[in-house]
Amino acid sequence: MFLYGPDKKLSRYALSLPRRELKTLLGLLTGHITLNRHLTVMKIQEDPLCSACGEQAETSLFGEYYANMQIRYSIFGAHLMQPSELHKVESSTLLRFARATKRFS
Repeated sequence: MFLYGPDKKLSRYALSLPRRELKTLLGLLTGHITLNRHLTVMKIQEDPLCSACGEQAETSLFGEYYANMQIRYSIFGAHLMQPSELHKVESSTLLRFARATKRFS
């Protein structure tokens, strides 16, 4: 999803992470993560909508996702972000956002 090819800097950073954080980061980068939209695609869950707002499908494209606007603003400096902007964000910042949402365990 957010990956365009091999990235040595990302690889070194990812391999330095504890297993749980590595799993979260890779899930965010690839879109294969325990969010409602992906669980619906896997036929584990029936409803892809966010359990917090109930208005949008819960995906790893959290730049367009309304439920975490305040957290996104405090970390990225913007209420909404386009996917093209998310490609420029450091992996450590993506992981910090994931921790702040408390959505991933």
